[in-house]
Amino acid sequence: MAVDMLKQVGEAEAKADMIRKQAGDAAKVVLDEAVAKAKELVAASEARVKSETAQVLKEAQARAEEDTKQYMEDIAKKCEQIKSDARVNLAKAADIIVAKVVSVSG
Repeated sequence: MAVDMLKQVGEAEAKADMIRKQAGDAAKVVLDEAVAKAKELVAASEARVKSETAQVLKEAQARAEEDTKQYMEDIAKKCEQIKSDARVNLAKAADIIVAKVVSVSG
């Protein structure tokens, strides 16, 4: 009877060892799968961030180009206005000079 009990204890210990090993193996598989999935998620996130960053930069570039174009058009209009004002003033100055020359010589 004691031998049978020792045999049962030995079998129980062996079974417990086998269960622990199976549990450890299963845990390793789950952990490996989780690590692989995490790496996939990180890679996908990095790709998405790069794509979104590129899109944001592209949109910012387009806005900057449009703003620059508008600014250059405004500057061109101001330059034309200055030239127009200068032509008017040049005509007035010519009239004043002619009037002075005529009044001095006449």
